[in-house]
Amino acid sequence: MPVNAKMITLAREARELSQAALAKMLGISQAVLSRVEHALKAPDDVLLSKLAEHLRFPVSLFLQADEPMPLPLTFYRKKSRLSKTAQDRIHAQMNFAVMHVDRLERATEIEVDLPLATVDPEEFGTPAAIARSVRAFWQIPRGPIADLTALLERAGIIVWVTDVGTDNISGFSAWKLNERPLVMVNSRDPADRQRHTLAHELAHIIMHHRFLVSENVDVEKQANEFASEFLMPASDITPVLAGHLTLAKLASLKPVWRVSMASLLIRAGALGLVTKRYQAYLWTQMGRNGYRMREPAELDFPAESPQLIRELFAYHIQELGYSREEIASALHFDADELASMYFGDTGAGLHLMQ
Repeated sequence: MPVNAKMITLAREARELSQAALAKMLGISQAVLSRVEHALKAPDDVLLSKLAEHLRFPVSLFLQADEPMPLPLTFYRKKSRLSKTAQDRIHAQMNFAVMHVDRLERATEIEVDLPLATVDPEEFGTPAAIARSVRAFWQIPRGPIADLTALLERAGIIVWVTDVGTDNISGFSAWKLNERPLVMVNSRDPADRQRHTLAHELAHIIMHHRFLVSENVDVEKQANEFASEFLMPASDITPVLAGHLTLAKLASLKPVWRVSMASLLIRAGALGLVTKRYQAYLWTQMGRNGYRMREPAELDFPAESPQLIRELFAYHIQELGYSREEIASALHFDADELASMYFGDTGAGLHLMQ
């Protein structure tokens, strides 16, 4: 089988290695490695073995015909504090996850009972109006959404919670043609932030990934407007936030609406329920109490638990009789790394489903 040079580049980026650093490890010039990665020079078996050894991937990974997908525009709009190395690593991680889900899904069928329709905001209306339409289309009851992860999974969206390796990004989404949307969520974030990320990325999936987006469109602003209305519909949250707003009231509402105190305060301001002056006062009070850095731990609620990823692995183990090692071989990955990547467990991660 021919070598897929793009898989070599992805593997190198996944290990946060520059071309120069990897070339030095391999005992070759960067010029030679550059030609290999640009498919101008085919690596021989010896070089392939060295690549596998130093990058800690099986040789079979480099023989896969997958076409890596670029990072979506929405990712670049939120990358300001990310180094190029971190961007490349996250890009590689997401591509590997997309490949893994595609392979695992070939042997099973994900049950979907909520239709996932895309909407061009330039034609339909405001992001808030789209959010209201989605809630109505999915027949979501009024008020807070109890389990947002389960809701997205019912629409066939794969939710993947993992340690992204940095605090500078909460997550992002990708949607490869003819495959399922995949949302990566940073496990370092508290549960309220993870839920906002999910609603934010749902907005990108519905409004942006399938359309050409002008550079002049602020997709992050649109996604935040969608997320606020989706999680805290104006018609439902207005009576709750109306009246004298205090930090104590925000604290009492957080576990009910399962959003942060900060999100509730922002929502109150956006709906005109507090004056800018009083909103600024509450922000100051939150800052003095340290809540802008970390909201009270006693208000934390458990993070939601994605099931689709787990079920895809479980089906192969329990129904098809795969071992951890066979799954790893089928995905062209190390078994312990797979366990860590999807279950945060470097030991017996894949046995969690047995």
